[in-house]
Amino acid sequence: MIAIVLFLGVSGLAWKMDARPSGSASVLPELARGVSLSGRNTAFGYYLVQGTTALVLALAANAVFRGFPPLASGRARVRRTTVCP
Repeated sequence: MIAIVLFLGVSGLAWKMDARPSGSASVLPELARGVSLSGRNTAFGYYLVQGTTALVLALAANAVFRGFPPLASGRARVRRTTVCP
């Protein structure tokens, strides 16, 4: 449910701001630049969004790698017991 709300929020914000990917940046950095405070703190807000995104992606990748061995082991056990010699 949280992922759906976040996806719809970012999609709505991108639509409202007319953010489009360019050759050098995707939509999320474009939104970060548009939403960040103006003046001295613009770079801080931009890098905060980029750092948070990198952290979320790294944690998601770690969760996938940690979950794969038990999943594969369980599938191998099921396959061994269901195959007739």
